[in-house]
Amino acid sequence: MGRAGVSSARPRTAGTLVALSDGTVAGMQFEVEVHQNELGEWVAVAIAWGVQATGRTENEALARIMDKLAQHFKTSSRT
Repeated sequence: MGRAGVSSARPRTAGTLVALSDGTVAGMQFEVEVHQNELGEWVAVAIAWGVQATGRTENEALARIMDKLAQHFKTSSRT
């Protein structure tokens, strides 16, 4: 654990399915850092993409970041 009950960030590899603009689905792997903040929330950060999500549990934060990354890639593929 890091400062005052806050665990230090640790890299995790996660995967998701992303719907592409042409209607196809692509699998991806990306690295996220997961840590617990001062409020006790779990925070997952995909630094390479500038995307962050929080959850009550580590698994919830990871699930939410996968959703946010899917939305990020869907939005960025339109431009």
